Amino acid sequence: MRKNNIYIYIVLSLAIVPTIVKFLFFPSYPGSDDAFIHARIVSNITSGLGWGVNINEPVNMSTAPLYTCILSIIAIFTNDFFFPAMIFSCLLSAFSIIITYLIISSLTTSNIVRLLGTILAAFNIHLWRWNGTLMETIPAVALTLLIFYFCIRFSKNLTTKKIIWIGVVQGAAILVRPESILLLLSIILYLRLNTTRNLISIVVPLLFAVILTILPWIFFSLSYLHSLVPTTYYAKTTIFHWVNITVLKAVTIILATGYLPLLIFYILCLFFAPQLQSKERSFLIQKILPFFLFPLILITFYYFRTPGLMASARYFFPALSIIPIIGVLTLDKYFIYLKKKLIYWTCFLMCFIQIGLTAYFAGTVVVPVLTGFQSNYVETMSSVAKFLEFNCKPVDNVLVEADIGVISFYGNSKFKIADGGGLASPNLRGLNLKERISVSKALFVVQSLGTRSNEYAGEDNRLKFLFSKSFKSHGIAESKKIYYCNVYRVIH
Repeated sequence: MRKNNIYIYIVLSLAIVPTIVKFLFFPSYPGSDDAFIHARIVSNITSGLGWGVNINEPVNMSTAPLYTCILSIIAIFTNDFFFPAMIFSCLLSAFSIIITYLIISSLTTSNIVRLLGTILAAFNIHLWRWNGTLMETIPAVALTLLIFYFCIRFSKNLTTKKIIWIGVVQGAAILVRPESILLLLSIILYLRLNTTRNLISIVVPLLFAVILTILPWIFFSLSYLHSLVPTTYYAKTTIFHWVNITVLKAVTIILATGYLPLLIFYILCLFFAPQLQSKERSFLIQKILPFFLFPLILITFYYFRTPGLMASARYFFPALSIIPIIGVLTLDKYFIYLKKKLIYWTCFLMCFIQIGLTAYFAGTVVVPVLTGFQSNYVETMSSVAKFLEFNCKPVDNVLVEADIGVISFYGNSKFKIADGGGLASPNLRGLNLKERISVSKALFVVQSLGTRSNEYAGEDNRLKFLFSKSFKSHGIAESKKIYYCNVYRVIH
């Protein structure tokens, strides 16, 4: 009993590691420019001004409607909902680490494997980066892991009622990240391989529960927002890409920075490990293959349908958070070939590499960028917003090219945002700069991510350059890059 209590204390301590890092090194970081889009929409909802960036201009631009509703509930009871929302994210992060431990514990009796998987999950640079933010990444991770935990626990005595519960959580996951719909294939495969129920008796109640859960949002989005598909889908997806080096590079970097010890282990096993016995191979097929299916399908989707993603880890991490579970459970099957002392040294080495790399990336890249986000990026964009607020009337349109979050939030609805990216302004999607200026009837144009000062010089003779503000990139992958926020007056 005492030994079990020690493990509980260790797991609980590991669960709060990302939160300790968050509040020690970047406590005010809310989570990229998109966090302020969430904040603007939430502010409008709670003020009775509609679901959108602009007052009473509803737009289906949220890929996380359930999370937006949760933030709105938090905002109702607090004047400044940023900090409570960050705490909520931190709680879900801790929950995710605990669920990781419970999933591994459900599939192995090895204490060292359980702890190894929990340590690899807790010391992940991508978890540290997105923990405690207003972004939907961590809620999506928590729901993904909870679904797999339910699949494992319920498969021992699977009833229709339990399938419905899985479907409800799956529906909630779709309302936090729409790509979570791809999880359905993993759920169906796991339950089919690990229970005696036939395919129809699994699929029918599962889909019924999923549809029932998302049905209120379908009705709301069609009747009020007049669109079921969020504008982000059209803005970020294109036709098929047969060769997509950008996404391939992004996935490689995410895997290398977040899961290097497990990658090394898999490579070593591939070339040097003896062939597993049929019992172990059967376990990997039944238990691990369904887990592996979700990240594989998600990566495939983004590879073929997106030209590239800003802050790409937040899109992949909900699926890749399963990797520590897959990795250590596979490792557990190869431990039968190793002596106990060598097992301990293997686990120690993997933990040492994981903790060392995470600390290195945090200290050299993540912490410097995130600590400077508020004083660098937010200060630049908020000062532009204040300038626009002073020079605009509430009916005036400001065409913002690229990032609109901070400008829209600090603009306090004192002017209208015309989103050049097409998220908040679907009518501008697919138009060139001149057409966007004409259609939006913009009074000002803000190029929030210019690569040089006055970059739009010569693009349109209606543009009068006013000023430019330089700032360091708030992106982890391009932390040393300098951008310019260029502001223009439109002379009609």
